[in-house]
Amino acid sequence: MTGKAGLPPREQSLFIELGKAFETFFLSYVSDILNRESVPELAAPALYSLKAGGKRVRPALVLLCADQTETAHPDVTPKGREALITAAAVECIHTYSLIHDDLPAMDDDDMRRGMPSCHRRYPEWAAVLAGDTLNTFAFRLLADAGGDIAAKLRILADAAGHAGMAAGQALDLSREKANFPAGEGSMSYGQPHFDGPRSVPPEFGKARLITSDFQKAMLDLFEPVSSLEAGRQLLAIHMQKTGALIRASCELGGICNQKESHAFSAFGVGLGLLFQITDDILDVTGDTHRLGKTAGKDERTGKLTFPSLIGLDRSQALAHSLAAQTSGEAASLPVSQAARDALVNLISYILNRDH
Repeated sequence: MTGKAGLPPREQSLFIELGKAFETFFLSYVSDILNRESVPELAAPALYSLKAGGKRVRPALVLLCADQTETAHPDVTPKGREALITAAAVECIHTYSLIHDDLPAMDDDDMRRGMPSCHRRYPEWAAVLAGDTLNTFAFRLLADAGGDIAAKLRILADAAGHAGMAAGQALDLSREKANFPAGEGSMSYGQPHFDGPRSVPPEFGKARLITSDFQKAMLDLFEPVSSLEAGRQLLAIHMQKTGALIRASCELGGICNQKESHAFSAFGVGLGLLFQITDDILDVTGDTHRLGKTAGKDERTGKLTFPSLIGLDRSQALAHSLAAQTSGEAASLPVSQAARDALVNLISYILNRDH
């Protein structure tokens, strides 16, 4: 008998139980604040999107890299509570990005997590403002979480905005829609920026260099079978749009753990790319009902993906290779063996997921 994504239930137990514990805390904590302090026109669409579920991979990464494996009463200690609220901040950023991604001006999708997208359930203006609310609310949560607030603020801001997720989305849409003013965008010149943030906390400098080296090594995959320039663009998009927030989740967990090791960043780099490759594969092999969003849309809209550049078979082989690599890196993280084992099982979940 297998559980989600074909994994034996015993191998998923800690990951699943942590997810349940986070979900209970998260929805209660966030709902209370938004309902008490905001207006229904913002709280309702924001909570609609937050309550739609999802894999909660990013919060799980924060908790596991923070070495928080308590599932019965995860907020009983100050460190446990700090990690939970920090994880909540990351999930708010992720959910805001999904709300905005689905808007007609961006990816224009009517379904998200098997439900009508936020802008289909509520007026479009309400969806835009709900996304704005969750974006800014995340930084309120980081202040609530305590710990090294300044370091956390910088990591999440870089990962979510100008040097991360927003930058990756801008590159993706610029290439897909081809309507940015000629000569003004990086895609116009065929020279996308993919070196990562230019200004980062010194303690993470080495890890960012690992990111650059890793990207350059990845380019070797594209030379025999596709355009090298297209490969550069694909890595630029994926490692910022998806990878930056996953990497930040690992880094933020490390800060909660008071162990600012570059190992968390290096681990997050490979894991972020693995997540996006499997996402690209699922768009080809999955179905709309299981995915909870429109399948096959990447190909129809001409999006740059790993299968479109190197083919489905090579993409699947690359995913398995990355899973093995990141599983090995998990063994060097400064966390308990229980947390390491759960991270390895999370990697297996990402590799084998069907949605």
